[in-house]
Amino acid sequence: LMTSKTESFGLVLLEAMSYGVPCVAYDSAEGARDLIQNNSNGYLIKNRNEHEMAKMTLKLLNNSKLLKQMSDNARNTALKYTKNVVKKEWLQMLKEVK
Repeated sequence: LMTSKTESFGLVLLEAMSYGVPCVAYDSAEGARDLIQNNSNGYLIKNRNEHEMAKMTLKLLNNSKLLKQMSDNARNTALKYTKNVVKKEWLQMLKEVK
């Protein structure tokens, strides 16, 4: 759970996903919107609705099949941000700037 109402890039979300943890965060946190694909690797909660955040967290905890599926998706999301992947993107970007 990331309860920040704003966040530039949620490294805590990426770290959690690397361990296969689906994430639940407010959609007002821009970083969360970059990492969480709603209903795939976690949930984005609209309007900072605390009750909805609790509801979606319980939905995950009470459904082992859904939790497993989202866990796999979260781990796959984190793989897009490994050192080698990010390094390759940076080198490509720097090459384009020249």
